[in-house]
Amino acid sequence: YTPYTVVDNASYMTIKFLGAQGLFVAIIVAIITGEVFSRLARSPRLMIKMPDQVPPAVARSFKVLIPVIIITILFSVINYLITLIAPEGLNDLVYTVIQAPLKDMGTNVFSVIIIGLVSNLLWVLGTHGPNTVAAIRDTIFTEPNLDNLSYVAQHGSAWGAPYPATWAGLNDGFANYGG
Repeated sequence: YTPYTVVDNASYMTIKFLGAQGLFVAIIVAIITGEVFSRLARSPRLMIKMPDQVPPAVARSFKVLIPVIIITILFSVINYLITLIAPEGLNDLVYTVIQAPLKDMGTNVFSVIIIGLVSNLLWVLGTHGPNTVAAIRDTIFTEPNLDNLSYVAQHGSAWGAPYPATWAGLNDGFANYGG
């Protein structure tokens, strides 16, 4: 489900979840869909057998027609059930349940210290620490950093920013100086 906006009696699909915010859900749905499809496509009872006169390309498309229909119906029902729980859809539900708590986790000094320690420990073990923890670090700290950036753009100063304890402010300011 992708939410839409109505402007001048015309419906437009919002692009909010077509970028990085919707990527996590897209990956999970793709993995589940591929796994379910591959299992259903191997079932001989769900295959449509075509006569030998039918070209092979056409026969292959009919062979997996029933699994495609089953997956379409299954995901439509799942989508309907999810919209009963979260009217804004699965992306908004995942954002509320997973990403919002990560944002709260990324606005305190302890998260910066823990991620900094893990990053340095990985250096000791021979792995590029900052690159290894970047996926986790960026997920946790991007939204608070963007909120701080918006605050600076509106007020002209970082004094009074909503999230003073973030990766950019603490680690980059106190741990990474001097190379």
